[in-house]
Amino acid sequence: LYGLKYSDKVLLIEDEVTSGKGLSGLALRLHRSGIQIVGIACYLETINFSGREYIKQKTGFDLVSLIRVELS
Repeated sequence: LYGLKYSDKVLLIEDEVTSGKGLSGLALRLHRSGIQIVGIACYLETINFSGREYIKQKTGFDLVSLIRVELS
């Protein structure tokens, strides 16, 4: 994927996380390709959709977010 090689280490950073499905899917595909994920982060997390929990369940990583918002 874009010049990444087996055993490269990456930090995944997304602009916004809602459900967490896209970011989790990417992390799992990279992991299966031998890429080492060192962390998962985002700028904005919309907490209503439980993306943090989904990412933790699917990848084992705790999501680090700069801003957390709840939509009403």
